[in-house]
Amino acid sequence: MPIECHCGSEFLIDNCCLKFIKHDNKPTTALELMRSRYTAYVLNEVDYLQKTTAQNALKNFNKLEISKWALENKWTRLKILKTEKGQKNHSEGIVEFKAYYYDKSDGLQCHHERSNFVKYNNQWYYLKGKVY
Repeated sequence: MPIECHCGSEFLIDNCCLKFIKHDNKPTTALELMRSRYTAYVLNEVDYLQKTTAQNALKNFNKLEISKWALENKWTRLKILKTEKGQKNHSEGIVEFKAYYYDKSDGLQCHHERSNFVKYNNQWYYLKGKVY
């Protein structure tokens, strides 16, 4: 049975985020990378999260902590609030979003972030984010 992608695009997951997470396709925009990273959290695909994090941001990357957090929560919805730049012809971009999830002890939560992305060698990477 076909599954709709977790990112909220309304495309089937195989034709959306999985083509980036499980295959060699690369997101062409910062928004595509943001959506695929959200889906990676839903699916606990921490290797993809690491692979799409900028080198200078990896010093704070802890695979075990990220995996634990991703698994402890039930991810429910991604809402894109705003994008700036981040198109094919740009080398940087910003995506502001809200990711909703259920936490076992605290109930429904919202992770509101303004994420910065950079493109090196024709590949987009997550650089940093400001959490609200």
